[in-house]
Amino acid sequence: LNLDKNLLGPEGGQGLSQGLRSKSLTTLSLSGTNLRDAGARAVAAALEHNHALTRLDLSSNMLGDPAGKAVAAMLRFNSSLSWLSLQDNAISDDGGVAIGNALPHNQSLRSMSLKANSIHDPTGEAIVGGMRGSTSLTELDVSWNDLNYSNFQAIERLIQEHSALYKQGAVGRLKKELHRLRKEEPKLAVREAEFAALVQERDRLITEAHVTRDEVDANELFTKEKIEEVEFEFASSSQELDERKAEMKTLRGVVDEEEKGMDKEVKHAEMLASISVKEVKMAHQEKERLAEEKISAQRELILQEENLEREQAEAAETLAALKAAYDEACAQMEENSKEVEAFEAADLEAASAAAEVEAAATEKAEAEHERVAVGAPEPEKKPEDKKPPPGAADKKGAAAAGGSGKAAAAAGGAA
Repeated sequence: LNLDKNLLGPEGGQGLSQGLRSKSLTTLSLSGTNLRDAGARAVAAALEHNHALTRLDLSSNMLGDPAGKAVAAMLRFNSSLSWLSLQDNAISDDGGVAIGNALPHNQSLRSMSLKANSIHDPTGEAIVGGMRGSTSLTELDVSWNDLNYSNFQAIERLIQEHSALYKQGAVGRLKKELHRLRKEEPKLAVREAEFAALVQERDRLITEAHVTRDEVDANELFTKEKIEEVEFEFASSSQELDERKAEMKTLRGVVDEEEKGMDKEVKHAEMLASISVKEVKMAHQEKERLAEEKISAQRELILQEENLEREQAEAAETLAALKAAYDEACAQMEENSKEVEAFEAADLEAASAAAEVEAAATEKAEAEHERVAVGAPEPEKKPEDKKPPPGAADKKGAAAAGGSGKAAAAAGGAA
C-alpha cells in the first residue's frame, strides 16, 4: 500500500492504524504524508502485534522523539518487519537511543535508515551496543547525522560481521522458509476455494441484477402506458365537461329569453284597459310562478355545475395519484419489494376513477330527468353543437368505466 505524498496528517495516521490488523498487507509506504508524532505513534502501536508487514516507510514526516520512542517500542514486539525507513525526520538522541536499545530485542529487522535526522554520539553508541546483541541488522544508513568517526567505524564493522553471519545461515533460513511455505499450502488452497466461491457469488449477483433491471424496465413501461391511458381518459372527460358547460350556458340563455318574453307579456296585459282585474291578477300570479320556476332551474343549473367541477377535480386528483405511482415505480428500482403495493394502489385508484365516471353518468341522467319533469323546452342546437342521442352519455360513462376496469385488470395481472 503506497500512500506517499498524501497529506493524511495525524488524524489520517490514527484512522489508518485501525486497518493495520490485516494479515495480508506486507508493504506500507507513508513517506511525506505529514503524520507527525501523533500519527506515527498510532501506526507504531498498531504494528506491535502485526506479524505480516515486512516493509515500513515513515520518511519525511517531521517525526520527533515521541515518534522515535514509539517505533522503538514497536521493534521490541514486532517479529516480521525487515525493512524500516525513518530518514529525513527530526529524531534526536532521546528517540535514537530508544531505537538503539530496542535492537537486541528484534531478530527480524535487516535494513534501517536514520539518514538526515538530528542524532549524535549517544545514539551512535546505543546503536553499536544494540547491534552487538542482535545479528539480524545487515544494512544501516546513519549518514547526514553528527556522529564521530569511531562510531561510524564500529557500525561498519558490525554490519560486515552481520552480513557474513547472514550469508553463512542462508541455507538454514531457506529450509525454514520452505518449511513455512509448505505449511501455508493448505491455507492457500482454502483461500483459493473461498475466492472461487466469491467469484461465483459475484456472477450470480450480477445475473440477478440484470434480471431485476429487466423487470424494473418492464414495470416502468407498463406504468407509462397506464398513465397515458388515464391522461387520454382525463382529456375525454374534460372535453365532455366543457360540452356540458356549453349546453348549460345555452339553456340558461333560453330561460333568460323566456323570462324577458313573460315580462313583455305582463306589461302588455297591464296596458290593455279591457283586461279585467281578475285577468291582471292571474297574469301576475303566472309571472310569479314563472319566476319561481326560473329560480328553481337556476339552482339546478348551479348544482349541476358544482357536480361537474367536482368530477373534474376528482379526475385531476386521479391523474396526479397515478403520476405519483409512476414516480414511486421509478424509485423502486432499488426496492423491488414495494412494487406490488404500488400496483395495488394504482388498481384501487383506477377502480375509484371508474366508479366516479359511473356516478357522473348517473347524475347526468338524473339532471336530464329533472329537466323533463320541470318541462323546460330543449334548447335548439346548431349543427356543430348537436347533442348526442339519448343514452350516449351513459354509453360514454360505461365505456370510461370499462376502460378503467381493463386498466385495473392489467395492473392486477402485472402485479
